Amino acid sequence: MHDFHDTEWRKDYLNTKRRVSKRERDLLENGPKSFMQSLLLGVIHQRYLKMKGLWKPTPPPPDVSSNLKDSLQKWEKDYG
Repeated sequence: MHDFHDTEWRKDYLNTKRRVSKRERDLLENGPKSFMQSLLLGVIHQRYLKMKGLWKPTPPPPDVSSNLKDSLQKWEKDYG
């Protein structure tokens, strides 16, 4: 995903972000202690990637739409 080691992006975020809450600072410096803190750290990491221009949204899923009639006809042709 990116070249930074896990703790390096945290240090960089603390140095580049002007306003970091006490809660965020503690989380970035000491790491998550619970599942909810892990989720929050993920949100902060995404914010960091966007701030640095490194964030890439996931591509949309492939179009797999079809109707039952077409699927049954194909099944009948292949296996019937």
